[in-house]
Amino acid sequence: MPSLIYVIVISVLFGIGQLLVVAYFAQCQRGFRWAAGSRDQERPPLTGVAARLERAQRNFFETYAFFIALALVLLWLPDASDYGALFAWLYLASRILYLPLYAIGVGPWRSLSWLLAMLSLVGMAISILWL
Repeated sequence: MPSLIYVIVISVLFGIGQLLVVAYFAQCQRGFRWAAGSRDQERPPLTGVAARLERAQRNFFETYAFFIALALVLLWLPDASDYGALFAWLYLASRILYLPLYAIGVGPWRSLSWLLAMLSLVGMAISILWL
């Protein structure tokens, strides 16, 4: 089985995990009654770690469609290079690292992790175009 299938599945599990973590922290701040309710009322803004986790999740989802598109193209191409898969793993590792760095507020390292993820997407695209 190609390595790209593993990275796609792990990225989906990571996305689901992020959703659950953000939901948990949001419920801790807003309370169970709000989480279990209809949510028709104005929702109170998250603060602190919960707010940073929510922003990190949003940031992940902003780049995830690009990642999936590139990963699927790499899977589809019969003669795709191993560099594409390497960049896919690097993207995922950077995104996983980004979450705790953002949550605890480590600014420069978080930014470097984000940059590495973006460069990995570019690397995936170049590995497709280089064929």
